[in-house]
Amino acid sequence: MKKGDIHKAIKDFDLAVYYYDQVLKLDRLDECLNLKAVCLNFLNKQTETIQCLNELIHLNSNIPSYYYSKAKVLFEQKSYDLALNEIDRALNNFSLNAPNWIFQLPLAKYNNLKKDILKFLGNFFFTISYLKNLK
Repeated sequence: MKKGDIHKAIKDFDLAVYYYDQVLKLDRLDECLNLKAVCLNFLNKQTETIQCLNELIHLNSNIPSYYYSKAKVLFEQKSYDLALNEIDRALNNFSLNAPNWIFQLPLAKYNNLKKDILKFLGNFFFTISYLKNLK
C-alpha cells in the first residue's frame, strides 16, 4: 500500500490506483479502498469512485465520512437528490461519542454540504429552516 501512497502523494493517480488494486486483491482494506476512491475521483472517474464508496459502505456502514464522500461525488455530478440522501445518512451516523470518531470530519463540513445541496435543489425556505436549527 505504501507504493500507492507514494504515487498518490506525487499526484500520479493512475499508478496509485494500480498499486491499491494490487493490495485489494489480497485483502479488502477499508483504508486502501478509501484511498483508491480518492484517486479515482481526482481522475474524474466518478462511476468507479461511487463503486468504491459503495463497497466501503457495505464493509462498514457506520463511518459517516464514507457517505459524505459519496454525497460530494454525487453533488459534483449534479445528482442533488441522491447527494441529499447520502449526506442525511452521514448525519444520521454522526456521533461525537462513536468509537469511529477518528474517521469523522468536523460536523460543520457535513452541514455545509447539506446546505449547498439544498440550495441547488431550490429548497430556499428549507435551507433557511435547516440553518436556523443548527444554532
